[in-house]
Amino acid sequence: MFTISDYVLSVVANGTISQAARQLHLSQPALSVAIKKLETQIGQPLFDRSTTPLTLTPAGELYVAKARQITLLEQSFRDELVNADEHLTGSLTIGGAFISVAYLLPPVLRQFHDRYPDVELTLLETPFPELTRRLLDQQVDLGVDADRFLHPKIDAVQLFENHILLAVPDELVPQSVVTTFGYSYDEVLAGIDERLPIRRLELTSFASLPFILMLPANEISQRTAGMFAAAKFHPQVAMTVNQQMSAYEFAQQDGARPL
Repeated sequence: MFTISDYVLSVVANGTISQAARQLHLSQPALSVAIKKLETQIGQPLFDRSTTPLTLTPAGELYVAKARQITLLEQSFRDELVNADEHLTGSLTIGGAFISVAYLLPPVLRQFHDRYPDVELTLLETPFPELTRRLLDQQVDLGVDADRFLHPKIDAVQLFENHILLAVPDELVPQSVVTTFGYSYDEVLAGIDERLPIRRLELTSFASLPFILMLPANEISQRTAGMFAAAKFHPQVAMTVNQQMSAYEFAQQDGARPL
C-alpha cells in the first residue's frame, strides 16, 4: 500500500501529477487532493506548480530528502529481518531473452532455489522492448538481457559483455581468412574475453554470401540489422529462423566456422 510520501516521490520522479497518478493507479484529482491536504498540514507548498515539469520548493526539497531517508531505513529494517532468519517466501518473476533464460540463469537460479526453496520462481522469455515495459508495469521483478537498460526508472547493472560471432562454412571463404580470423570450436567454448584476442573482419567481405537470419522480433535480428546498415549492404537471405541455435545448426550442416 502506498503512503503519502510515496505519492510525493512519484510526482518528483515523473515530473507531473498526471503521470504519477497513472503510475500509482490513481485518478489525477485524487492524487492532487492528497498532496494538497499534506501541504495544508505542513503549512507550505511542496511543489512550484508554475513550472513544467514540477519543481520542488525549499520545503519540498526538505520533505523529499527526509522521505528518502525513511525509505532507506525501512528497506534496511526489512533486510535485517530477512538476514535474521534467512527464510524467504513469496514469488520472483524474471524476464529475459532466450539466451539469457536458457544459458545464463539456470546455474544461478539453482543456487537461489537451494538457499530459498520457498520462493516461487517464474521465468519469462521476453523480447527486450517488451521486457522494459513489463519492468515498468511491475509485471517482471528482474530483467536479464544482452541489451542495456537506459530507462531512468530502471536500475541496471552490467553482468557480462556479449560478443556476436558469424558462422561461415570454410569452403565459402579463402583458407587465409579462416586461419587469420576464424575461431576454433575449443576457443569459442572457452569464451571470447580479454584472454583471447578479438579478431574482426569487415562484414562487407561476406556481402555475396547467403545469410541465415533471425525473425525481426529476435534481439539478434535487431542488432544485425544495424550492422548491415553500417556496412551499407542488404544481405542475401537464404532462410529466416526464430532461434539462434536453429540458425547455427543449419549453418553447421555446411561445416560452418565462427568468425
